[in-house]
Amino acid sequence: MKPHSIKILIEETNINYHGWAAIADGFMHLPTVKRHLGLGFTCGFQEIRNNSGRYGFDLENWNALGAACLKKLQDGSLSVKKLEKQHKLQGRKINRICREAEKADLKKTSLKQMAGWLKKLWPLYLELNALGSIPVLSDYDHNLLTNKLLAILRLHNVGQEKIQDVLNSLITPEHVTLFWQEQKDLLAIAAKIKSFKAALKHPELIRHAKKYAWLNYGYQGPLSTFKDFVERLKKIYGQKNGPKAQLSEHADFLKKIEAKRKKAEIALGLNKKERLLFAAARNFTYLKIYRVSVRHYFSFICDNLFAELSARLKLSPKIFQFSTREEILRLAQGKKVDVKKIRDRTRYVFEYITSKSRTFLSKGKALRFKKISVIEEKIEASDELKGQAAFLGRAMGKARLVFSAKDLPKVQHGDILVAISTNPDFLPAMYRANAFVTDHGGITSHAAIVAREMKKPCLIGTKIATKIFKNGDIIEVDANQGIVRKIS
Repeated sequence: MKPHSIKILIEETNINYHGWAAIADGFMHLPTVKRHLGLGFTCGFQEIRNNSGRYGFDLENWNALGAACLKKLQDGSLSVKKLEKQHKLQGRKINRICREAEKADLKKTSLKQMAGWLKKLWPLYLELNALGSIPVLSDYDHNLLTNKLLAILRLHNVGQEKIQDVLNSLITPEHVTLFWQEQKDLLAIAAKIKSFKAALKHPELIRHAKKYAWLNYGYQGPLSTFKDFVERLKKIYGQKNGPKAQLSEHADFLKKIEAKRKKAEIALGLNKKERLLFAAARNFTYLKIYRVSVRHYFSFICDNLFAELSARLKLSPKIFQFSTREEILRLAQGKKVDVKKIRDRTRYVFEYITSKSRTFLSKGKALRFKKISVIEEKIEASDELKGQAAFLGRAMGKARLVFSAKDLPKVQHGDILVAISTNPDFLPAMYRANAFVTDHGGITSHAAIVAREMKKPCLIGTKIATKIFKNGDIIEVDANQGIVRKIS
């Protein structure tokens, strides 16, 4: 490993070691990535402090994996359809086990049965994450896929003023997702019931809230509350066009996207290879959404199991969230485990990971490791930043910096949400915000996906927005020009 060769690429909040380790191990320890791309991950680390985490990866290796992905997409040796089929296969298996565990009365379930569910879930979930790393690698940080798609549009003489709109038309997924379905179901309830007041007490809303409570669970909750669904329902009834019109518009949304995409393809005269490359971007975006929905169900069920295990073994649920998979099984089997070490991990954990091994480092060793190995990024003060537009438009408002779920109440209607990156935990605030700005992310990132769904201006990949802007700054997002600037 060369000095200053690792770059911090992913930062997230409201996480735990159990969930993150399963992602890192899927990325780095399974042969899946190498089987698809011809090479695999070399090394990296994960660091978690106060439920916030950072992934660092060898930058040269990360970029090489991205280049390999793009090359194989272009020469047709990476089948996106096959990748989607493999995602769905793993997802169905995971969901089936999760449903079995959800329906069971855990208080009457044996420790052996709970351990059995986990042992079945883990390899499936690791494989899903391994498969899911490929859509991430295609574009994240290096923007190789984005740049290639933009180059194709320029080759077809798309002007700079239209290029982002055309790009969005060609890469917005047309698949039905669970998130899309939940919104459709909520709109259907509103369309069926005449008033907001009547809907509040209707059994259909209660069933809906129970059915979809885990959908935005993230890595460790909380569940969406009945109040969250009520707030969204109230907004539906408050729109000028009534619930029936909104339902019709939502139901037609995917068809309109497909029609707009086909029209753009014909107008541009894209050849077969070019169309396949744009189709890959659409499918990769969808596969990210799909993996996230499976992840939320997996995390919700694991936490249910951990809650029951902790009650029986008289340990905090957090002990299980910060245990290795091997330690969880040993605890469930009544075997000896160093609980003090796990408890220390709940406060701080640093793990160095290679393709063959994983090593926990103490705070002191972790500090020395980062000093030697991590790339130091320089920040230059500026009132204006450039980024990649994920959805066009302009918006002005107060900057609200969101680093964790604790910051979500800061975001009020009309504000601009500024984050390192977004995740489903942020959705309540994203509904209220007028626009989004992120440090990291590509055209298939969570912020980009949500911006297109909500039709809100969004600028991604600014690198340092959270370090430049402060809470309360009046900022303007001009996604048409790809810039965000401080007004006052």
